[in-house]
Amino acid sequence: MQTNDESKLNQNKLTRSVKASLFSCVEPVASMVLTAVWMKVSFTTPDLMGTLFVIATSIILAIPTKKKINQ
Repeated sequence: MQTNDESKLNQNKLTRSVKASLFSCVEPVASMVLTAVWMKVSFTTPDLMGTLFVIATSIILAIPTKKKINQ
């Protein structure tokens, strides 16, 4: 049986890992935007579709899921 402090610590670790994974999803989009602005590279339709897929994945990962309770 976990104490309240242990439960908070475990939840804090989970929150940090979720935030880290969401930040890692932003990196490809940020690099594409910086490349377009700084190096003046034009992107094709597949490049833009890939960006939309990355953004959609980030949104899906950010949606909280309900935890099943085993009785």
